[in-house]
Amino acid sequence: MPNGSTATQVADIYTAFAEERIKGHFYRRATYEPPQPVSDAEMTTLLHQTTAERERAAYIHVPFCRRICTFCNFRRRLHHEDQAAQYVAGIEQELSMYSKMPYTQAKEFCSVYFGGGTPTDISAAQMETILASIHRNLPISAAAEIASEARIDGFDREKMEVMRRYGVERISFGVQTFSTQLRQQLGRISTREEIIARLKEARAIGFWVAVDLISNLPGQTFADWQRDIDICLELELDGIEIYSLILMDGTPLAAGIAAGKIPAVDDLRKEIDMYLLGMERLLAYGYFQVGLFHFSKPHTERKLYIKTRRSGGDTFGFGPGAGGNFGALSYSNLLDVDEYYAALQAGKFPVAMRITLSRKDRFVRYVTENLTDGSSSLSMKEAEEIFGFSVAAEFGAVIDDMKARGLVEINGDELRLTRIGCVWGYNVAKSFYPQVSTPGHPHAVK
Repeated sequence: MPNGSTATQVADIYTAFAEERIKGHFYRRATYEPPQPVSDAEMTTLLHQTTAERERAAYIHVPFCRRICTFCNFRRRLHHEDQAAQYVAGIEQELSMYSKMPYTQAKEFCSVYFGGGTPTDISAAQMETILASIHRNLPISAAAEIASEARIDGFDREKMEVMRRYGVERISFGVQTFSTQLRQQLGRISTREEIIARLKEARAIGFWVAVDLISNLPGQTFADWQRDIDICLELELDGIEIYSLILMDGTPLAAGIAAGKIPAVDDLRKEIDMYLLGMERLLAYGYFQVGLFHFSKPHTERKLYIKTRRSGGDTFGFGPGAGGNFGALSYSNLLDVDEYYAALQAGKFPVAMRITLSRKDRFVRYVTENLTDGSSSLSMKEAEEIFGFSVAAEFGAVIDDMKARGLVEINGDELRLTRIGCVWGYNVAKSFYPQVSTPGHPHAVK
């Protein structure tokens, strides 16, 4: 994203779009051509290929949380030791099945990413089992980036040391806010002092440390938000992600607000002002904006998992609910832990859905993901070389409209979001799709 880029064409940043501001990838992307189903036999044939050209990454999905945050409506399970043990056995078996496929061994993996759920809510021994299985079954590059999401409480020194021993270099903590009072409202138990101590401990052990922060929480003031940002700067964290609260239906937080027990969420103006405050403070301090919400110190975080996905590389997804792709083929695993494990016990890949996206649809995703997910700009020439479609020819009218509204700018071959475009980034991305998309997320409880 441009450091401090501005646009003067839009008089009011708060009304750049008439529709609601999209605050995350919580919209279903429509397709230009219907996705084509792919059979198990076709996927197996692909996995028997003996050569591979695209970069590749592995994603490990851990579906458990020891505590459910009051704002979360994702499909996840409260941690239970028996199910966690079953899950770990399933991951080992899934990794072993893929390891026997020639395509899996045809090229080294540049990245491994643990997401969830909460990856650090499993035990140190279980984490070690999974990490050892990854290194045993997948050709991991010696220079690979291994990264994980984490929760402050429960992520003790033993787990940290296991992860460092197996090459995990980056930890992203879901802090949300340093305010002890606001954290309790979100179902978080660690105090500000405990969070700071844990972040310092992770840094001392040798991790690159990043945090997620959420703004526009019920009752959160600008002073609270400023303090959260300033603590991150004082700690000189490697990465800082700043999100606006997404109030999801069916959550305890939404119910508490509806019942008048929790203050209402403030309006769009405050939401945008908090985002801009965070953006401007971080840019002024020397951080680079490497995504709509992500800010990074120079020459620290590599973000290879995101870069691999964005550039059209392969992603091998492991675990219940994980998704992946091999070129044009996209797939997702069974969500339910028991169904996932039963499929593996029957000797089957635990896949729930396999489809092939058309070249046009992969081109559109490439364009929008480069604009929003971890890139400062889109090379229109590069997009055409990869997919055979001209960005200008396909989206000239959309780009002209976005330019007139001060949301994008073109510098030579590069198409990039302006400062206002960053505020409305996902709305801009949605404009490249052929029809109105409906709100939703595949992991959200319906």
